[in-house]
Amino acid sequence: MDYRKFDISADPFRHAHNFNGYISKIYAKDSKGMCIVFAFAVDVMSMAKHSISLDELPDKAIETVKSKIDEGTFEDLELTYEYNDSSFVRVNNPKWWIKTKY
Repeated sequence: MDYRKFDISADPFRHAHNFNGYISKIYAKDSKGMCIVFAFAVDVMSMAKHSISLDELPDKAIETVKSKIDEGTFEDLELTYEYNDSSFVRVNNPKWWIKTKY
């Protein structure tokens, strides 16, 4: 999918082995080759509390990526989010994410 000069591709949400929930990655690559990784996690308790299904999560994650692209600033090339209060919220250094070296 193209959005504002970014090519966006998403991995499906999959069960995480290191916590009781699901994770996904979305890649946004611009025309100059810069690639930003957006990582998303949701635990099953949050899904139950907010009555959200696994099928709804990809659209919410894509909305989050588009909003960040619209802001136009990226403080890092790996951005992590967790589902909280019916939306994805930016988190720093979550236990479920192993930061890559770039």
